Amino acid sequence: MKATLVSILAALVVLSATVSPARASSISLNDSFEAGAWANTIQNYMQLSPGSTALTGWAIVEEVVWGLTLTGDGHYAAQGDYFLDLSSFGATSVGAIEQVLSTTPGQGYLVSLASAGVIAGIQVDGLGLAPLMSTPIDSAWSTVMYFFNAVDSSTVLRVYNPLPGYDIIFVDDLNVTPLDDSPVPEPLSMLLVGSGLAGLIVRRRAWGRTQ
Repeated sequence: MKATLVSILAALVVLSATVSPARASSISLNDSFEAGAWANTIQNYMQLSPGSTALTGWAIVEEVVWGLTLTGDGHYAAQGDYFLDLSSFGATSVGAIEQVLSTTPGQGYLVSLASAGVIAGIQVDGLGLAPLMSTPIDSAWSTVMYFFNAVDSSTVLRVYNPLPGYDIIFVDDLNVTPLDDSPVPEPLSMLLVGSGLAGLIVRRRAWGRTQ
């Protein structure tokens, strides 16, 4: 168990220090939201309604907006040119996207994403994940990491707005990476979440946006 704990901590350090290896082995599609049929709704944001197929690889469950660097109000992507805002212009609905991942039962996976403003909520098969750690990228964005054990050959990953009404809930560069060694027992994964590695749950930014 100690060896497994050390391996997870080492993996977190490696993934927080370098982005390219994690992206190369990611099992998620369209990690940085670069692919799809983008069109400008207002100020370099595209409004995506539930059921939209514009964003390749992702199902739009609740309304979100798809931003292109540099937006009319000065916002930019953490990776590439595009990013998502789960607040959808500050809407009160719970903005959400989903993707079905091909997973190995019992395998442990690390989820990393770039976050700005309020940290996005993450669910796997309907169960919420708590952040393990947060590492700054720049003055606006941070990389946030999570862990889960897969229980089936397919896993539904949901990224959602945890605080409807807030106007900055940006996400980008989302990667789901299998751990190289054995899966982590659930009691240990719970220990990791409660041990102080959870860190920052909600972090507000000074960014503001006007339509």
